Amino acid sequence: MSGIELRPRFKLQTPLQREQLLEQFKHHLKSNSSGFRGTVRDYHVVINIPQKDQHYWSPQLDLSIDEIDGKTLVKGVMGPKPAVWTKFMFIYSSLGLVATFGLMVGISQITLDQSNWGMWVFALASLGLFVSYFIAQAGKKLGHDQMHDLYNFLLDELNHCVEPIPEF
Repeated sequence: MSGIELRPRFKLQTPLQREQLLEQFKHHLKSNSSGFRGTVRDYHVVINIPQKDQHYWSPQLDLSIDEIDGKTLVKGVMGPKPAVWTKFMFIYSSLGLVATFGLMVGISQITLDQSNWGMWVFALASLGLFVSYFIAQAGKKLGHDQMHDLYNFLLDELNHCVEPIPEF
């Protein structure tokens, strides 16, 4: 998992049939002793950290399961819960828009030889973007061990009959 990715992705393949794999997930999520919980809907599985270990930055594992050429392809994305992810995307988008607006106004003000408060808006919004990014990275570090726990739970669930698919 790369250090710059906020939501690492991976692909695995297994010789198990898709329905067999989904049933295995349903059974294991109900009966596992480690406390992992989750949901299985259609061809999508979401696995969460045990309730007692969860905090604001706890990740979740989203799996999409497809069948291709007789093998089952498991695509995974690890990241914060959707509410946390959406909040940060809103913050990034808002501050990016404000920074762009401030830069445009600031350049216009400089061109017209006026008071350039737009550049201050640009600077503060850019600072906000950097601060938000570093807060997200700190949160990612807080959830790092739990990401490995989720991935190991997945590998245990698949009984080690998986092959990683290299990214090109």
